[in-house]
Amino acid sequence: MNPVNGTSANGGQVVRRNINGKKLAQALKNGTVQPGFAAWLAYRMQVGDVVLHHLTAQQARALTGAKCADLAAERRKHRQANGS
Repeated sequence: MNPVNGTSANGGQVVRRNINGKKLAQALKNGTVQPGFAAWLAYRMQVGDVVLHHLTAQQARALTGAKCADLAAERRKHRQANGS
């Protein structure tokens, strides 16, 4: 199965969409996301037709329930050493 395109339950073609979480957060902040689109996006996320990537720290914590301090500690563990 192609990672971008799939087949729906009824055999129709499904196109998976990639949504940048940072751009989505900015659009939500600016109020440029229409209510109809928000509902469409929520449904598509629910059924797996939308892939979120590059989430903000706040979005990632909201989805996982992680604490801010724990996420910061995890980031520090994976940070490259200065000059490497």
